[in-house]
Amino acid sequence: MKPEATCDPTLLVVMEFIQARTGLLFPPSRRKDAEACVRQAMKAAKIDESQRFLRRLDADENLFDGLITSLTVSETYFFREPRQFEFIRRHILPELQRACLPSAGLRFWSAGCASGEEPYSLAILLEQEQLAQRVSILATDISEAVLTKARNASYNAWSFRGNSTEMMARYFSRRDDRLVLQERLRQRVAFRSLNLADEIYPSLATGTLDINLILCRNVLIYFDQNMVARVAQRLFAALAEGGWLITGPSDPPLWDHAPFETKVTEAGVLYRRSRRVVSRLHFDELAGTVDRISQAALNDEPPAINDTAAEPAQMVPQLHPVQTLSPDGLDGEPRPSPALPDDVASSISSIRLLADTGDLDRAATTAAVAVQAHPLAAELHYVRALVLAGLGQGDEAAASLRRVIYLDPSLAVAHFTLGSILWRSGAVVAARRCYRNALALSAGRPPQELLPLSEDESAGRMAEAARNQLASIDGDLEAMS
Repeated sequence: MKPEATCDPTLLVVMEFIQARTGLLFPPSRRKDAEACVRQAMKAAKIDESQRFLRRLDADENLFDGLITSLTVSETYFFREPRQFEFIRRHILPELQRACLPSAGLRFWSAGCASGEEPYSLAILLEQEQLAQRVSILATDISEAVLTKARNASYNAWSFRGNSTEMMARYFSRRDDRLVLQERLRQRVAFRSLNLADEIYPSLATGTLDINLILCRNVLIYFDQNMVARVAQRLFAALAEGGWLITGPSDPPLWDHAPFETKVTEAGVLYRRSRRVVSRLHFDELAGTVDRISQAALNDEPPAINDTAAEPAQMVPQLHPVQTLSPDGLDGEPRPSPALPDDVASSISSIRLLADTGDLDRAATTAAVAVQAHPLAAELHYVRALVLAGLGQGDEAAASLRRVIYLDPSLAVAHFTLGSILWRSGAVVAARRCYRNALALSAGRPPQELLPLSEDESAGRMAEAARNQLASIDGDLEAMS
């Protein structure tokens, strides 16, 4: 969708470029302001011809970042939309605590965090509820300029309108005419650059997988309809089962774009990814086999990457044929699983196609049949682990990942993914060892090299992600000591 014709046709090419790269929409109500921002940026760059400016904009990240910052200036302040924060306090936090193991970490994400008031409000709320040590907070924005401001955590009085002076005095220190967030709270938020229009999330490298709560408020109003749909689908995929998505009151509805549970609450319309209580799949003898393996997997640390005392090949379980219920799960009549192609690559494609269309149950069944046919194919065990994790079957996913590591100990992404599952299960020491292995394996490769099984993630980004996870675990362990 092209932006609507501007008042100045010479700027149309610039507006189209910005929309293609960011998904930003320029309706009539914002068109003149947007054009004024573009003209100001052209003047600052000392360029008066739109094509020249476009070439410069495409090559100069600082220029592009400055223009996007001016185009997306957002009105934000601490505890904006207080009813939503109260709903988090009274309903979402207790629900998440009941659903997760006491030692498991929770992950929150402020998407489009602007100057930081929103994620820091979460940090304050979590401290008030005595959950600060259990939750990691990721905050992202497209603009490096606002991220720099957010990291500084220094605000004027306008950022506190509607808040009590007691809150300000308790969590902030005064410096001249500014209020600066206390260091312990500032350190609880990790800020990263991320463009919601890019297809780089959810992913391990960006830290946007398995999120329990996403706040994406007053961001989607800037996107055209096609971009709203794509972002909604990616945000849904980023949520853990039982995870919540909160948007702003003016944001467009998302229920037509992804299979959210839509909740009408006193805080407005909120979205949730359903938590499966019982899967429609019945694994018969396979279920018992996997359960025994997974219990052992979660009780022991994974082998180090140079550990030669791996389990013997004869311990690879012989998986029995499985059956699925009908697609709607209502008639109870079993039917055979779909036939799979002989080669591993085609099998993986079949599994991914089912998963991408949302049929995780059949994807899991297909994966179980595939690993029976190709028990030594690490790639198949890894894809099966991802499907099982998507179904909320963490134990089974961990068992599959351990099989991947046994078959190919050099796969950094398998160590990293197993670490994430173990951390959420409360096995912190074992998770830390997995992340150390992932770091060692990825840091030993050229930074731009794409890692096997990683969905085009580079070794450099994987190493950074592993370092971030280790830092989070070390912080948790230090807080508990």
